[in-house]
Amino acid sequence: MVYNLHTRIKEFFEGFINPAFESHERSAAWVKEIIDRDWRHHSSLIERGQSSFKNEVAGLSPRDQVILYCYYYMQMHTVSGFHVYKNAFKNHGISFLRNLVFVDFGCGPITSAISMAWYYLANKRHVDGLPLNYIGIDTSKAMGLFGKEVWAGAKDLFHAESTIDVMSRTKAQSGLVPLIEKYRNDRKLTICLNCSYLFGSEKLDVDYLIALIRNLLETYPEDRVCLVFQNADYLSKNFKWEKFKRNTAGMLFPRYADMTEKLYYNDVTAKRLQGNPWPIKLRHAILLNQSWKEELETK
Repeated sequence: MVYNLHTRIKEFFEGFINPAFESHERSAAWVKEIIDRDWRHHSSLIERGQSSFKNEVAGLSPRDQVILYCYYYMQMHTVSGFHVYKNAFKNHGISFLRNLVFVDFGCGPITSAISMAWYYLANKRHVDGLPLNYIGIDTSKAMGLFGKEVWAGAKDLFHAESTIDVMSRTKAQSGLVPLIEKYRNDRKLTICLNCSYLFGSEKLDVDYLIALIRNLLETYPEDRVCLVFQNADYLSKNFKWEKFKRNTAGMLFPRYADMTEKLYYNDVTAKRLQGNPWPIKLRHAILLNQSWKEELETK
């Protein structure tokens, strides 16, 4: 399967993400490490997307590194995210769009929000933007700040009444539940716990994540809660995912077991056009809480 970006998603990348890289200020470090080097070197600077994005690297600021990440990895992750959401709806009956609160662990530059906006475009005839309350959690301040710029740069991909909140991991433990409640408005929520390429990170504290998500599941037993997992399909990248599943069994139930696929997509960044189509080796799954599991089983 080869994906081409939806017209409006392509406009976002060509109008916002690409210029952030291609028109970047030519600082001495940018010229030395980016202009005068190839993309393999660029990728190594950010540890192939697994950097902490907290510290200066080779004279490049955390923001510089985030822009580099977006240019080389954001499209790939947007495509894989859209594929997972589409598969969940088409093949497994998961509809994300009813009163959606989207909690994005390791949110980065809110890539998964862009994927969900694409999913919305593909499933709705009207084009007034995705309605959601988005909550991003990331350890990198630079990622969170750029994520808010992405939200503004995405323009009408999101409904005018949609909201974005970005918080650090340390604030999530006490701040996440009050924020979700802020958006309840006396209605049953769809709470999507999104983990996009998170479990492949060597820096992930999986025990912390298990405790945080178990608390959310205990707090929201009557709402529709799902966990969306996607990651690279390499054994070395998924040990933490296996531990997470073992420690949430009985609280989260697989709507479908881990699926592995190889996808392709056509990239629209100038430096990667020559490599089209680019491959994605993807592993993904959808886990549901008891309430949503029972709701689907009775249909």
